[in-house]
Amino acid sequence: MRKPPSNPLPWRTHSCVPRRDRLFAPAHLAPVLLLAAAALFAQTAPPADDNSATVAGVVVNTVTGEPVPRAHVMLNGYAAGKQRSYGAMTTAEGKFSITGLPAGNYNAMAERVGFVVDHRMPNSLALNSADHKDEVTLKLTPNGAIAGTVVDADGEPVEHCDVMAESGRGSQGSTTDAQGRFRIAGLAPGKYRIQATPQEGRLPPEIRTDGTVEAHYSPTYYPNSLDRAGAAKVSVQGGVEAAGNEIRLVRTPIVCVNGRVTGVPPGAENVQLVANEKRDNVRDFGFVGRFGGGWSGARVKKDGTFAIWRLAPGPYRIGAHWNGPAAQMVAAPVDVVVGDSNIDGVELRMVPAASLSGQVEFESDYAKPPAAEGKPMDGRQAPQQVVLQGLDGINGGAVAQVEANGAFTLEKVLPGRYRVNWNDGRGYITSMRLGQSEIAGPILDLSNGAAGATLTVVVSTQYGSVSGSVEANGASTAGMIVALLPADQSSAGRSWWQTSGVASDGSYSINSVIPGSYRLAVIAQEDLNGVMQGGDEWDDYAPVMETVAIAVGDQVTQNLKLLAR
Repeated sequence: MRKPPSNPLPWRTHSCVPRRDRLFAPAHLAPVLLLAAAALFAQTAPPADDNSATVAGVVVNTVTGEPVPRAHVMLNGYAAGKQRSYGAMTTAEGKFSITGLPAGNYNAMAERVGFVVDHRMPNSLALNSADHKDEVTLKLTPNGAIAGTVVDADGEPVEHCDVMAESGRGSQGSTTDAQGRFRIAGLAPGKYRIQATPQEGRLPPEIRTDGTVEAHYSPTYYPNSLDRAGAAKVSVQGGVEAAGNEIRLVRTPIVCVNGRVTGVPPGAENVQLVANEKRDNVRDFGFVGRFGGGWSGARVKKDGTFAIWRLAPGPYRIGAHWNGPAAQMVAAPVDVVVGDSNIDGVELRMVPAASLSGQVEFESDYAKPPAAEGKPMDGRQAPQQVVLQGLDGINGGAVAQVEANGAFTLEKVLPGRYRVNWNDGRGYITSMRLGQSEIAGPILDLSNGAAGATLTVVVSTQYGSVSGSVEANGASTAGMIVALLPADQSSAGRSWWQTSGVASDGSYSINSVIPGSYRLAVIAQEDLNGVMQGGDEWDDYAPVMETVAIAVGDQVTQNLKLLAR
């Protein structure tokens, strides 16, 4: 439920009367206290004057065109030097009215249970003194739903199966009943991937004496794919249930990944294993087992051996970590590909955390922070920092403050792969040196640990740019976004991307681009979140996607096309 705004105005029109038994007062004083409580909770709007403005209108259903009663209307903005928030509830006819508004700029929105609330597309209102905008129409789109069944390879229903609908807006789920049926409600209009995951533990195969063999099913995308690339999307429309979607689970062998963890201190407990599924550019990190732990899945024996059962087919990164009372250790991950047979002999070597000292060098004086030149800070964020961003899911990261002479020390750095970031907006890391080894770009491999190493970070301010026009062929480009993502997003990290709006003449421009190889496409506003959070929607734009290589100082021109809908 939406929290009430922090402003002194009521967010609902009905009053709430406290229970008498909570007033802690004699009965003859209860009416007085009730009136006082009502006055306390029912706050009134400031009185209107001749210079105040008024906003009135109606909230309608975008599908039926009918008015929406009891919708909460919000008017938020900046006026008279203050941030202000106003509210109202619609009548049975869907009408609302807000008075006593000072001049200013506002955003008007509405919300109602069962309807989509899109905070990205508010209605902008510029109010002057004594303005009366009485014909404001706010639109709400009703939620949709997805329904269907989950069956096994023989077409038999599967109960207690978790079903999840995923899109750029997020995900929602349900569980199948005894007939294998599921229904996922409250979905915003859009396209969704549906995945069904049987509920089971990571246990060895059942021992059966009746001649039967246990059937094992892996998480399956609609209609019957083990990976996202083969998944079909289901379209959801406002106020409509997309029914009849059958997910046929894919039967897979029960296989085991086994091996040994070495380098663990004697008597160490609670050493955790992590199975990192490498799919597309998204990494899902899941807890798999622990030394001496009571978890019902895979366990590691006291001699350091482990066995992980029932991983679905595909590539994984297997790692381990231990948080001791005075130290922390991580095993550099090992990549494996799960198929039809067991994977034996995986060795995970634990390495303790260590300090990593280094030096920042600048390609030009402009890239230097003021402190490095003996100048006072100019109000920009300080201090400058070198930041390690872990890429393996179990090695976290580290942050070091850069001294005036460019020196820094990263404490307790765990083994693994990192992206090295420079937090000052005037530059980026163009190259590094780890000891005598030259490294192009910001990806640092410390799989063998950081002990005794020295890191030199080179910062540059030489960027490139890309611009062009969008070939719309008469279609509207309203609400379209040009997205620029690294060609290898898995090593770049999810956070490194840039966008540009499409101008009214169809042009776009993205400046201050770090040299490298990128993928570029025009995407719809509603797909932006999914693209930025791991590429769920990105592959849909493959038919119109362009790859560009941007070097230092390049001003690349690349025209783009709209995806046919």
